[in-house]
Amino acid sequence: MKLGLARLKPLFVMAAVSAAFLSASAQAVTVTFTGDRNSGRGVIGHGFVDRSLTPWSSYYAALGVTGPYTELASPDAFDFTTGNELPIGTNAPGTPFGGIAGAPHGLEPVGITGPIHVGFAGFTLDYTGSDLSFSSATLEHRIYRGGTVTLFEESAPGVFSELGSLINAVLAFDINYATGVLSGLTTGTRSGSTPVYVPESYVSTAYDPIDNAGTTAEGPYGAFSMTATFEFAIASVAAPPAAALLAAGLMALGAFRRRRAG
Repeated sequence: MKLGLARLKPLFVMAAVSAAFLSASAQAVTVTFTGDRNSGRGVIGHGFVDRSLTPWSSYYAALGVTGPYTELASPDAFDFTTGNELPIGTNAPGTPFGGIAGAPHGLEPVGITGPIHVGFAGFTLDYTGSDLSFSSATLEHRIYRGGTVTLFEESAPGVFSELGSLINAVLAFDINYATGVLSGLTTGTRSGSTPVYVPESYVSTAYDPIDNAGTTAEGPYGAFSMTATFEFAIASVAAPPAAALLAAGLMALGAFRRRRAG
């Protein structure tokens, strides 16, 4: 059975209204975390290995690089004496996290009003396999696996509450030795208690490196400044309940039927 265009108009209106409600039910909020190594934030590279132990020794030698750091953590998860990694957020009081997003940051609609911090640990590089490679004399690619990334809200000065975590995280990034910029993408899986608006991937940039920022019992470590950008999908306008949508649909359908009967 064919229906005339005029008689279909109420259904189009209903569909348009429903789509408008649904499209307004969520929005992406961009939150950028910054970690300036001069303030103690950023990325700590440790687990140094000599370039001779990698398949890319000649490339490193040509660049004047003595070797890669095979483990990454944020300052709050790194023991600067032993060189061991710590549970995220448990370093000595006052040790900064990897990055901070000051308030207001756009997450106030979901009840997050304080500054947000990001900490991470557990990222490990297999430097003997395909997770470390060069695509040109000045462009290196690395993949660090097995990481955990945790977000914290600072509800009061020095008081932190965990917002959620990404687990089994993988960081893939390129090092451009011509510019000194490291560009990466981190992907992971939300832990069971992590809100669904926390993204399971984010982009980051590291820069301004110090190849040897200090030494621990484990050996040398490096420090890098960084930025990390998260796209949080938070509710902006509450989606109408299913019953309301059903009622609206029945009203539109009823109107359509009355017009047919007339």
